[in-house]
Amino acid sequence: MTRRKIKFIGGGINSAIGHSHLSACLMDGLWEVLPSFFSRTESINQQTHQKYNLPWLDHPQNLDEFLDDAARNPDLLVIVTPSTSHYDLVREVLDRRIPVLVEKPIACTIAESDLILKKLQADPSLYLRYVHNYSLYPMFQEMELRVKSGSLGEIKHIRAQAPSDGFARIEKTGLPQTWRQSDGKIPMIALDLATHLFHLVHRLVDPSSGKLVANTKRLAAPFDVIDNMQIHCEMDSGPIIDYWFSKAHLGFKNGLCIEVFGENGAFHWTQENPDQLIFADIDSNQTIVNRGSIDAELRTNDRFKAGHPTGFVESMGYFYNHLYNDLENFLNAGKPNPWINPAQCACAGVVFLEQAYQSAIEEEWIYDVLV
Repeated sequence: MTRRKIKFIGGGINSAIGHSHLSACLMDGLWEVLPSFFSRTESINQQTHQKYNLPWLDHPQNLDEFLDDAARNPDLLVIVTPSTSHYDLVREVLDRRIPVLVEKPIACTIAESDLILKKLQADPSLYLRYVHNYSLYPMFQEMELRVKSGSLGEIKHIRAQAPSDGFARIEKTGLPQTWRQSDGKIPMIALDLATHLFHLVHRLVDPSSGKLVANTKRLAAPFDVIDNMQIHCEMDSGPIIDYWFSKAHLGFKNGLCIEVFGENGAFHWTQENPDQLIFADIDSNQTIVNRGSIDAELRTNDRFKAGHPTGFVESMGYFYNHLYNDLENFLNAGKPNPWINPAQCACAGVVFLEQAYQSAIEEEWIYDVLV
């Protein structure tokens, strides 16, 4: 199996997520990390190369030079920079025809996501994917397979939540990055958290036309941003979807939780207890499904036996494993990997969130939207 070459923009030693990406992509030996542009600050860039034992000689002096050089040698370029820079970088990379993976969100406005979609529609040979490692936890995959097999019958209600305490503890932890201290057409909290939730929900049920209503609050942040948001959706196809995400609630570090309620039962999965899926039957009896008893194909990816919990970086490793297969298939005109979503799904999430924020501003339902 040929290792694919990968380069990064962003993800330096001062990055919150960079180390996770570097660790994850190397986990299965499928990717070779090349010298990258980890930071615009040369000292941080150089220190990051030293940390990961990457050569520094003849390193490009600026981003344009790096991108021109990258167009000649990597199989994939990964964008791990502040959210507000994603659109511009995606456009520049696609213009150079380099396959690209971008951290969420893929864009920060409907206008930006529309321009990305037009570029992809105009040239099907362009490769763009986005990071969605939460859906690669084995127990979330198991839940997805069971839901899609009809084990719950008709889906009635999904609750997706991601509460955390980041802005409630600023006196102890200090301020977040500057770009997280202001909101645009979509609140930064929605771009940070709800993009994941939207993706997870639509791994379980297909998007449908419907209506939504949302509300927003600033509960804890000492600067003028929204730190708590709720979105209630009613799909024309039947299911109700409720989202809640926050950075203002003490007691949660990452309270990511997905609950699916059907006519014949329900599932409950939380990221903080990732190796257990709770199933409730028609009598509300609860059964714990452990990782050791899940679908055999999912177990082939296990890095160690059940009882040793799967972690966040491992789930990202599973993502990079499937991404390798997805890129191989793309380059060889094969079928997409079923666990890797196309960029169009992320763009749909941006549209959804901007419409939800408009609902919160106007304090009105928004009708005839994709929810």
